[in-house]
Amino acid sequence: MKETPGSGSIGRPQDVRDHLMGYADVGIDQMIFIQQCGLNKHEHICEALELFASEVMPALKEREDERVRQKEEELAPYIEAALARKALTPELNEKDIPNVEAMGILLERRTGKDYATAGGTFADPTRGGAIPMVSREIFAKAAKVE
Repeated sequence: MKETPGSGSIGRPQDVRDHLMGYADVGIDQMIFIQQCGLNKHEHICEALELFASEVMPALKEREDERVRQKEEELAPYIEAALARKALTPELNEKDIPNVEAMGILLERRTGKDYATAGGTFADPTRGGAIPMVSREIFAKAAKVE
């Protein structure tokens, strides 16, 4: 990678740091890294993350407070205008929040079958496929069903 060190955030920590600082300098404050592709092993991914955290991230964190302050300052008038246009919804009372039953309990009631004894997945007749389900006991506790 001699021609493009740090390109795509690949390379030595200093190259990656310089690459990311270039993005930070123009206002980019979030990046997505994809390390779980190719032949990378879990150990290699963990090693790369540890190296990133110790060698690259500190330089980016040094400037974070100032970046956040500038971003908040820059966005403040837009946020204020958006909130002024927004119709606020009234606060919900707990009694107004509907109880949504878990699919497993609902299907047991509809079909009269006990899916807990089947284990694993079951065929959902309303969706035409197998859906992984948690045990009946967990559903019952979540839905407060005896």
